[in-house]
Amino acid sequence: MINHKLYDLMDEFIKKRDAQTRASGFTTVLNSNHICLILKDGHPISYGSNIYLPNKKLNKHAESNALEKFEKIVKRVKPQKRQKIDLFIIRTNKSSSKPCNRCINEMVSYNNRGKMDIRNIYYTSKDYLHGIRNVKFRKLVQEERYYCSYDIHYNSASSNV
Repeated sequence: MINHKLYDLMDEFIKKRDAQTRASGFTTVLNSNHICLILKDGHPISYGSNIYLPNKKLNKHAESNALEKFEKIVKRVKPQKRQKIDLFIIRTNKSSSKPCNRCINEMVSYNNRGKMDIRNIYYTSKDYLHGIRNVKFRKLVQEERYYCSYDIHYNSASSNV
């Protein structure tokens, strides 16, 4: 069951991401603008958006950006306590924002460091009732993975994909 609060958060953060995009002047024909919320007890406590770095082989996905920011918060506020969190990944055009192989590997790495315990992943997808999928993180890790188009087109086989 998807919490109705997620829809409110989705609308709020899509507006925020669209404003960031307009302010940056960056345009994409793929509608690849994403935002990732770190949720603690259903409340957003950190977020990140995807970042494209011109003339660089690697971009930063929203999940990576959000987890990096959250880790800094955890180190400063509660360095000894393992934080139970959920992630909500939103694509601004509401099509699929399922985490790619690179992002899942990063999430596993953050979990293994011992500072966070990722429990649930919510992500936008037109393939699911009401447009949002909820999956346990441990189940997502076991599902078939895909490579994002950026990694397929711009990174060599030897890169971290």
